[in-house]
Amino acid sequence: MAFLPDMQASSKRGAMKKRKYLGLWMLIVLLSGCTQVNRAKTYLISPSTLGMEKIAPHVFVNPDMSPADREKVAGIAMAAKEKIINFYGGVISAPDILACSTQASFKRLGGTSQRGLLLGTSKILISQKGLTTPILTHEWSHAELRARMDAKMGGVFGISSMPTWFDEGLAVVVSEEPSHSEKMMKAKSILGNLQQIPPPGRLKCWF
Repeated sequence: MAFLPDMQASSKRGAMKKRKYLGLWMLIVLLSGCTQVNRAKTYLISPSTLGMEKIAPHVFVNPDMSPADREKVAGIAMAAKEKIINFYGGVISAPDILACSTQASFKRLGGTSQRGLLLGTSKILISQKGLTTPILTHEWSHAELRARMDAKMGGVFGISSMPTWFDEGLAVVVSEEPSHSEKMMKAKSILGNLQQIPPPGRLKCWF
């Protein structure tokens, strides 16, 4: 029949399109796969099995971390927990904190360029650049909010049931990070470096 060649051509084009998208998907996986695999392993496997050493309840560090940094991490963990309790009126989350003093250690656990990273609600990764109370408090706030809101974020690749702008904004408020303070905002405003705040209507989006 006359339309059979057209159907065959269309089928071939569809198959080629699928192969094209499959190839693109595989390329993306290959480019980011190592990080994602390491991140998934960190989420699924206990910190001790990953080679991290426990220095306090739910606090782990890489084995070659110096005594001074270990003491610093323990103090940061206590201070961050106190901030969470003071803001939320208590704490119901108990994430394992995996603190790294080297970029190699952080990368091995699935980190890249972040200062801090939350995996689900059960693991917080902190890089050597993020060994501060505000950074740990910021990530812990994410875990606490999701635990309280039952936000279905149990997995590394879960989808949040709350807008990112709200989650991130609240974490900024709880952490009281100096670089995000009102004082810094005023200083940037004076220097003309303050970014334009989007209108409220745009804050309805969930990303």
